[in-house]
Amino acid sequence: MENYSIKILEKNELLKLAQFVVNQNANHHSEFIRELEREARIAKLLLEEVRFSPNSRHYVAENSTNQEIVGCIRLLKWDNAQKLPLQQDFAVDVDEILKDRLYVDVWHIGRFAIAHGIRSIGVFKALMLSVIGPISSGDESLTFAECDEKLLKVLNLLEIRTTIVGKPKFYLGSRTYPISISKKTLKDFFQKNMDSIGPNICEWY
Repeated sequence: MENYSIKILEKNELLKLAQFVVNQNANHHSEFIRELEREARIAKLLLEEVRFSPNSRHYVAENSTNQEIVGCIRLLKWDNAQKLPLQQDFAVDVDEILKDRLYVDVWHIGRFAIAHGIRSIGVFKALMLSVIGPISSGDESLTFAECDEKLLKVLNLLEIRTTIVGKPKFYLGSRTYPISISKKTLKDFFQKNMDSIGPNICEWY
């Protein structure tokens, strides 16, 4: 595997994340985007990430040789005030899902993207482990995400068991499902894989 490292983005670097996510979504789905539309998507994504930033951490995987971003992911600890993407875009009733359950924390994983052409499962695992670490070490919780069909298959192959909590829709270039993941599932994955990715993936939290 090539030499990669994980870093946490500073809040003033979120534009780089927004540009990377929009560009990689277009690349992966072979979508042509006019420049004005690309800039509009970047601006919208950036605005949302700035809104979430007080309660979130943004991780990127960088090529250690040239510091080029090859992957990213965001972890958000929900404040029960801001609308989550699966509430706003998928009309999922989160309050109904959480009703009568003893969850102390609710998390959301988003903005997962890997550069087109990167095939290393190590980068995928490192990004996932970065966000799972704080979840698995915290209180009882439930985690939400939006997951396209390809990523859902990868999660299943890695034995990260998910629950579909709403109807799929065409979202950011592909058919996407709103899902939830239990803390136990994420903690099991973390404990099983935390030692398997090598010392070059570091700086967790």
